[in-house]
Amino acid sequence: MAFVSVRNSIYNCKQATLFILKKKDRRLSITERARLFIHLLFCDPCKRFVKQSDFIDHSLHHCDEMLYDQPVHSLPEETRKKIQQELDAAS
Repeated sequence: MAFVSVRNSIYNCKQATLFILKKKDRRLSITERARLFIHLLFCDPCKRFVKQSDFIDHSLHHCDEMLYDQPVHSLPEETRKKIQQELDAAS
């Protein structure tokens, strides 16, 4: 009987992880939300997964904003003008 509960717990963690990831892309159904809520009440590793997943998403979003605002590789203004002049002259 103990084997069955451990097996169900593992299955529930896999299912909870799926719900946690799905939640980032779409709204969960009422049943999915309820099952996830109940699971998270008792499962510390899955609660940790939620926090880690949120941290990773936040970090990637912040990194993307930084790269968009300040590109790592950009040409100096003088070089861009020179290239533009050469392009204009070639056409």
